[in-house]
Amino acid sequence: MLLEHYQGNLPLWLAPEQIAIASIGAAQADYAAGICDRFFVAGLRAVLDDGPETLARKIVAAHAAAIPILGVAGAREAAEDTVALRFRDGTQMVLPVEAAVARLAAAADGR
Repeated sequence: MLLEHYQGNLPLWLAPEQIAIASIGAAQADYAAGICDRFFVAGLRAVLDDGPETLARKIVAAHAAAIPILGVAGAREAAEDTVALRFRDGTQMVLPVEAAVARLAAAADGR
């Protein structure tokens, strides 16, 4: 019934995978894995996409899997210890990793 109500796009607190972290290239794979671990430790259901596909393909894959948030880790984000967040509705923002973790953990708890 919930799947029908939300048309498969479950809210953050209910989604089986809440955030996908995608690295732009192989050089950022370790940074992306570290970000994924930080989200996981905060209680979020995070998955890592560090494959060789282009960022556009990773965005399409996250959208097809109905993951509410995609975090992108590139060279700029690694240098500044930030993560670029892309939400299902198309909005985007860049936040320090700790701020992103706190914000999404609070949203997932319904606060």
